[in-house]
Amino acid sequence: MATEKNETTKKKKGNFFTNLLYGPEETVDGTNEDTSLGDDMSLTDNISVSNSGNAAIMAQSFNVPITGDGVFDKNFNDSFQKLIADNNIQGIDYFEFAQSLKGMNGTAGLNEATSFQSVYNILKVGDPSLTKEKLLQAVDHYIGVLRAEEADFKSEMIESTEQEVVARRQKAESLNAENKDLVQQIQNLNEKIQKNNEDCVMLNSEAANAEAKIGQTHKNFITTLAYVVSTLETDKEKIIQLIKE
Repeated sequence: MATEKNETTKKKKGNFFTNLLYGPEETVDGTNEDTSLGDDMSLTDNISVSNSGNAAIMAQSFNVPITGDGVFDKNFNDSFQKLIADNNIQGIDYFEFAQSLKGMNGTAGLNEATSFQSVYNILKVGDPSLTKEKLLQAVDHYIGVLRAEEADFKSEMIESTEQEVVARRQKAESLNAENKDLVQQIQNLNEKIQKNNEDCVMLNSEAANAEAKIGQTHKNFITTLAYVVSTLETDKEKIIQLIKE
């Protein structure tokens, strides 16, 4: 029985949260690895989980929205069971005790107390060094392994939140700010267009007035010039006709 995690487990360490959130990760040989031990390897049977416990407290501390109670997740459970199996202590301890106890479930005439005592007595025959204290120490060992996994999970959760939530919200805020700037630019452009239109109307009106004045001035100039030239020509004729030297 191995006392250390195998290499595959080590390689997948640090991706626990991501794997369970987005699916299994490819191993180095390109195949999808299944970390489930199957129902026969489960150390727990009937489980009820509520967000009123540590899970809710942990999630709230990272500002993760939670609606309702948590539910038992087979993927999580399979990963936990495999983690326990990968960290199984050499010899007979709680791991073997739990397996044997599960094998006795449903045996007629055995209540819980009788089942626990019977399994303990049977295992002690195989390993006389087995004691109640040894079982309790093993339980604490596996709880410690799971607590270490919980710490890794929290770290991965923070990282995933930073990448999958915070980064997107920051980008959304940036786009909103950009949109506000664009709206302001559009408003400025609309105001400029309106001002240009008003100026165009005014300038066209002024141009029409100026054109009319210039046209009238030209007509006045021609008329007046013709009058003066005509007067001069008339006087010229009179001078020729009326003055004798």
